[in-house]
Formats: sequence, C-alpha cells, structure tokens
Amino acid sequence: MGVPTLVCAPHRLLRRIEAGYLDNPYHNAVHAADVLQTLHVIVHGARLHVHYLDPLGLLAAYLAANHHCAAAFELLTRHTELDVLEPLSTADKAALRKLVIELVLATDMKQHFSTLTHFNTVHQLASTKSFAAAGSSGEGLLKSAPGGRLANVQQEFKEALYADGGPDGAAFASGGPDAAAAAPAPLDDSERLLSLQVALKVADLGHLAEQMEVHKRWLAALEAEFFLQGDLERQMGLPISPLFDREKQGVSKSQVGFFEFVALPLANALSSAFPGAQPLMECLTSNYRHWRRAEREAAAAAAQQQASAAAATAAIN
Repeated sequence: MGVPTLVCAPHRLLRRIEAGYLDNPYHNAVHAADVLQTLHVIVHGARLHVHYLDPLGLLAAYLAANHHCAAAFELLTRHTELDVLEPLSTADKAALRKLVIELVLATDMKQHFSTLTHFNTVHQLASTKSFAAAGSSGEGLLKSAPGGRLANVQQEFKEALYADGGPDGAAFASGGPDAAAAAPAPLDDSERLLSLQVALKVADLGHLAEQMEVHKRWLAALEAEFFLQGDLERQMGLPISPLFDREKQGVSKSQVGFFEFVALPLANALSSAFPGAQPLMECLTSNYRHWRRAEREAAAAAAQQQASAAAATAAIN
C-alpha cells in the first residue's frame, strides 16, 4: 500500500500531545521529543527504514514518543481534526494501534531482559550456521551477543570498554564508517517488530550516548524526579523504591552498574545486528569509561581518607 495523504498536519497533533505532558523534571515533553529524535537517528543510521518501516511504521513515529497509548488514541478519537490516521482503512488502523502499543510497552524496564534475550535469540537463529562454526560461548556482558559475530564482538567490546580514548556523544548524530551499512532483511513481521522495539528501547535511553554535559543534565533531571517520587512514598508511609531516597545515593551514583548490565548489552545487541548503529555504541562506551574512571577515583579518595583517619587515630593513641 502507498503512503496515505495526511488530512491533518502532523505538527498540530504533536503540539496537542506536547500540551498533555506533565511538567516533570525528566519524563516530560522534552524527553518525548528527545526519544523521537534519537529513534529517527537510529532508524536511519542503522538503515532500519529500508526493511523495517512500512507506511504504518512511519505514522507510528508520530505517536511513539507518547508514553500513554490510551490517551494518544483517545485524542485522535475526540478531536477528529487531529486524526492523522483518518485515511487508513479500519484494518490498517487496528494494525497501527497494535504496533504502537507493542512498541511503547517494550520500553517498560520490567520487560527489558526478556525483550533483549528474545532479540538475541532471534538473531542467533538467523545465523545458526555461523554461530555453530564459531564454537564459542559468550562471557560476562557478551554472553548474549548475536552468534554470527560473537568472537569479533567480544574482542571489540572489551577493547572499547577498557580503552582510554574514544569519541564523545558528538559522534552519535554524525554517523560513522558503518552508517550506510545495509540492515539485514527481517525474517518475518515478528522479527521486524522486535527490532523496532529494541531500537525504541535504545532511543529511550538515548541521553546515555549524548555529549557528557547533556547526559549529566538529563541524569540530574531523572534523579530529581526519582527523589520527588521517593518523597511521596515517604509521606504515604510506603517503602521507598531503590534509588528514590534523597537521603541515600541516587541514580547518579549507580551509572557504572546501569551501563554494564542494561545500556551496553542493549546497544551492543542492536549494533551487532545492525552495524549502522555502531556510532551510538561508541558514544555509550565513551560515557561509560567516564563513569568508570570517576568511580575508581572516588574509591581511591575514600581509601586515602580512611587511611589518613586511621593514621591520625594511631598518632593520637
């Protein structure tokens, strides 16, 4: 089917969606726009638009930034002048609704590891022969790397994580030597959806690959929002969620672990399956090295302070 002519200018719908966001420190309209822009970079950098986006997928991009699917579709129903889906058939509208819901639900961190495992399994199955020929199993963070490039990815990933140099977030939007690499054709609609879900998940964490100054601003906003929720939980007498207690260490003090167990394996999986996304992986790695160095320096300073205190106590005694 051809791309339908929109009866509503998309910017009118986007402005109405923007107006519906709460003024949260992190999960606000700016975050939605940032995720949408990052998804655009990933889709085109990884060449996903060649095989993975049909006209419905392109229309879905207008809604993917809205984390409240029901509210988004209700908006289209109540305000027909904003309905960009009006030219679609009933069947196509139903298909789009299903696609948008499944994409957005995949950003729920409760589904993170199952989605990532499924993605890796699918891509291992797509290259079973090369995986078997490799005769190697992953280790550590690389355990779930797609089989066809497992050995090479292991070495590249380790070198990237522990090197001292590297690019910063500025390289993310500029592409790289693999930016024009062709994306492999999906085996079926299920694989197409899964790959788009992973791309959106990476986009949802896109600030981790931004320039350090931008990344830190987003991180501070996220921590502020977490602390506000922790304050509400305390007022209601509820157990305070991990990282939400402002009297303890917040999310800004847990970046190394988040990069190692969530962000890097996710981006590594995407860039291994779609080499055009490699610049994003490089930027994530650069920021990870920053936090890793900061953690080591903080540990060394704490150890030095403890040693000095012990020496002072011994001198007094």
